[in-house]
Amino acid sequence: GGIAASGPEETLSEGLWRDDRHGRLESRGTMTERDVLRGTSFALTDGSEEGGFGTLWVRGAVSRFDGRAGSFTLDGEVASAMLGADWSRDRWTAGLVASHSRGEGGWRSVEGEGEVEAKLSGVYPYGRWQASERVSIWGVAGYGAGTLALEPEDGEKVETDMDLAMGAAGLRGVLVAASAEGGVELAVETDALGVRASTEEGGPVEVTRLRGGLEGAWRGLDLGAGLLSPSLEVGLRHDGGDAETGFGLDLGTGVLWSDPERGLRAELRGRGLLVHEDTDFREMGFSGGVIWDPRPSSQRGPKLTLRQAVGASAESGVDALLARDTLAGLAAEGGGAGQRRFEAQLGYGLALSGGALTATPEIGIGLPDSGRDYTFAWSLSPERRGLPAFELGLEAARRENANDNTPEHSIGLQLNIRW
Repeated sequence: GGIAASGPEETLSEGLWRDDRHGRLESRGTMTERDVLRGTSFALTDGSEEGGFGTLWVRGAVSRFDGRAGSFTLDGEVASAMLGADWSRDRWTAGLVASHSRGEGGWRSVEGEGEVEAKLSGVYPYGRWQASERVSIWGVAGYGAGTLALEPEDGEKVETDMDLAMGAAGLRGVLVAASAEGGVELAVETDALGVRASTEEGGPVEVTRLRGGLEGAWRGLDLGAGLLSPSLEVGLRHDGGDAETGFGLDLGTGVLWSDPERGLRAELRGRGLLVHEDTDFREMGFSGGVIWDPRPSSQRGPKLTLRQAVGASAESGVDALLARDTLAGLAAEGGGAGQRRFEAQLGYGLALSGGALTATPEIGIGLPDSGRDYTFAWSLSPERRGLPAFELGLEAARRENANDNTPEHSIGLQLNIRW
């Protein structure tokens, strides 16, 4: 399982590496490296406002990748283990991540097919500086080394050493800030990314990206039947290196609606590449969700969550770049324009021990392109103030893969403690 302990101030590691399901350890009979890494987490935070807060954390992740270039296709999985530490004080946060990733997959083309395996160990320092109430600057860099092996179906296995270096930095400034009651907010954002990979058998491959954009939002627009917060983002980008090159125009939009009296919250987000000098380069993603929680101030009662995602990540900027799976293996889950996933979760909080505790059974179903997921979970947490803040959870899951007749079963245990 996992134990999470945090102080009153969120660190950069918690902000960048947060996941909806943390502290879960899965097993299916004999434990494998993949089973141990998937969803495992541990975090410990200590410190004070005067001296700053230090955090030591561990993360495990398993992500899928699927890519296509003409008649060539590549797909598989990447399992990653990460150990990190960061320190926050005043307006500064600095940290360091050590990671080890292992990927396995297959490739197919008109010339044949085969298997590919890669191992990569790297170190990634990162940081953020809140220059003022309206200006923030972030950055991350890293270097990794490992091996790459290709084994054609009717040929001899070829293995070579490889290394990877990356760096990224960004700035966000708020030009017009919305008041506490709501209103217009306007901000500018810019970031830069560079990645260089090379092997003994081939020359280096480099990819660069520069972006600058304008974000606008209206916070808390009162419609009489809930609050609406629309947003719009327009950005100019330049891609260089050995992949897609040229200038392009990004467009992102989102709408958040909430009705606190009915316990409803809905959100739609979309992001896409409108035009690009490389006409074959396409990137687009949509996501939406609805949450019904008639008692949001309490864990009691029913709660229903529906989510739908299509295509690439609908996030932008630091949220998309520094997602856990991206930095761990530089391979985001999904990513193709045709990737889809639907999730539904229903839970009900019940009073235990005279109302001091809340027990919540929950059922869920996930419908990705690759198959179908079923989950049943049960959690226990305190309801009254004065009790230690903790959450104990148990989850059982079944995955049915579209290309495999053998389903996968897992059982997870979660323990979170805060003090």
